[in-house]
Amino acid sequence: MEYCIEILRDLANGEHKPLLYLSHIFTPEITEEEELENKKYLYHLELLEDAGFIEFELDGISGGHLISDCPKITWDGNDFIDMIENDTLWSKTKEAAKEKGFEVAKMPLEMLVTFTKMKAKEMLGIEID
Repeated sequence: MEYCIEILRDLANGEHKPLLYLSHIFTPEITEEEELENKKYLYHLELLEDAGFIEFELDGISGGHLISDCPKITWDGNDFIDMIENDTLWSKTKEAAKEKGFEVAKMPLEMLVTFTKMKAKEMLGIEID
């Protein structure tokens, strides 16, 4: 979860890894560690896309993949970034989750979004049904 949030923050700042060589076999200049990091990055981009937070196109190239344009953050993705960028809201969300026995980093994304929205409504004094 924390890695997904880090990626979202980077994307909001226009930062991304455009060229992902995923195999050190085909691209000997990258290390196995870099290959694993690239696979982790791509996996989390796909998770964020599945959650509806980003859209991106992946092009295959010899020995790896290329992300030609910076992934686009969707409306839902921007809403989530706005929620977690509010330090007070994000702190209260993490505290409340911990009180309930959850670690934010291990909560399913959908649950985290819903829980964060609930905390925002509480902070704003909006009735929760």
